[in-house]
Amino acid sequence: MLSTPKDGGVTTSLWMDTQTPVFPGTAPGEVDVLVIGAGIAGLTCAVELARAGRQVTVIDDGPIGGGETGRTSAHLTSAVDDRYYEIASRFGADGAKIVAESHAAAIDYIERMVKERAIECDFQRVDGYLFEPPGDRPRTHEELEKELVAATDAGLSCELVESAPLPFATGPALKFAAQAEFHPLKYLRGLADYACELGVVIHTGVHAEAIEPDPTHEEGALGKPLRVLVTGSEPIRASIVVDATNGDMSSSFKMWLQQAAYRSYVVAFAIPLGTIPHALYWETGDAYRYIRVARGEDGGDVLIVGGEDHRVGQSHSGTQFEALEQWTREYIPAVGRVVATWSGQIMEPVDGPAHIGKSPTMENVYLCTGDSGEGLTHGTIAGLMIPQLVAGNSSAWERVYDPNRNHAHAAGKYLSEAGKTVAPYLDWIRGGDVQSIDEIPRGQGALLRRGLGIVAAYRDDAGECHLMSAACPHMKGVVQWNGVEKTWDCPCHGSRFDAYGTVLNGPAVTNMTSAEAPGEAPVATPALQAGDSFVARPGV
Repeated sequence: MLSTPKDGGVTTSLWMDTQTPVFPGTAPGEVDVLVIGAGIAGLTCAVELARAGRQVTVIDDGPIGGGETGRTSAHLTSAVDDRYYEIASRFGADGAKIVAESHAAAIDYIERMVKERAIECDFQRVDGYLFEPPGDRPRTHEELEKELVAATDAGLSCELVESAPLPFATGPALKFAAQAEFHPLKYLRGLADYACELGVVIHTGVHAEAIEPDPTHEEGALGKPLRVLVTGSEPIRASIVVDATNGDMSSSFKMWLQQAAYRSYVVAFAIPLGTIPHALYWETGDAYRYIRVARGEDGGDVLIVGGEDHRVGQSHSGTQFEALEQWTREYIPAVGRVVATWSGQIMEPVDGPAHIGKSPTMENVYLCTGDSGEGLTHGTIAGLMIPQLVAGNSSAWERVYDPNRNHAHAAGKYLSEAGKTVAPYLDWIRGGDVQSIDEIPRGQGALLRRGLGIVAAYRDDAGECHLMSAACPHMKGVVQWNGVEKTWDCPCHGSRFDAYGTVLNGPAVTNMTSAEAPGEAPVATPALQAGDSFVARPGV
């Protein structure tokens, strides 16, 4: 029977063979600072808050690094995906300098932590290369030239070189110095150890459902106290809450108008040692691909190739891995067998930089979301910024990352993403994927229309059918089956649930409900295969 995956799906990344510590799951009753999320953002915030003298508690509904930190390709870069000429046009030249400075500082922080704490995580400085897609290069190289000027003006060490050191003709490329690579879960394990030494209390297996003002306590010197509702336990009371869930639990709507959830896919190949230099590589094309080399377990190297991004829940063809493998074998024929395939969640703000800082809707709540493809550096930036804000100080980087900033400078992207968010609501008037449950293969899910409603039906490997309402608990979008990760994904705002309806990614914070909710008629049971059984999934 399929287990409940708390890491976002059933695929396994190259990093997930690393064991991370498990901590007691009993939620504390009252704390000073509560950090929700034990990924790189949450643990970096916890370490820096503890170093500043705060009493810190961290909770996570899964293991350490069980969210998106373990599903990254582990590029550490100040050469961000959102071009510097675009950032400068939206935030000004000083804003572009802030983005460059903050991401470089994040890499420096990770390097310093690795050295000071002797964390064995394969960290090394490498160069980064931005190049135009092979076989489809414009002759003018206008984008590279614009980015060269903008990145240099922002303070990055950048130069135009004849080609990137890949085994195919890339043409001219921008070379960025002082980028880095590492093993994210090995780093996170060391960060967790350090947090515990500093007195941080960590609880895994604790699921937060909501953040709200605490009506049982009077306002104090810091303002209104908070309480965090948790599944199966009494609420946790806290003076300060840091939402490091890669979402925004303090608002069900505002932040989700300003960012969109995407899935990105990764294929890792065995490759002979030294075939490709360790470096970070990115294309400029719309069919964006990113590449890096990691250390293999058998003395060889591993080539990591990612891309084929799409809005969550809006493309489940299952061909993304095939497309990445086909492209790689065409241009890099020396690669060997596939050693891992996985996908991950990316939150894309409409104007580029992440949302880091004070919640726009709730006092004493701080958040980090909108990783924009640079979650490891954005999460580290959050760990550097949020403790300053908690202490009542300002941050030199605050205006660029402020969650409450004006996004009008990206109106075109805002309207485009809004259209993609609204369009899936039309699924309520469309038919289901199948006419009857017995059309669903074992180990797969599908939508089934029931009158005016839609049922999300999953048939497990034993043949048992599990039925849930297809309405996402967040804002009632119709979830879609993701056959790659065996999850239910909401195409409106990016919430995701395992095959049985357990929430994996926000903005939803509660599980999908039974198809036989109180007051509803039971679902008619179609003919089942021999040996199959049928259940309506209880409210979870």
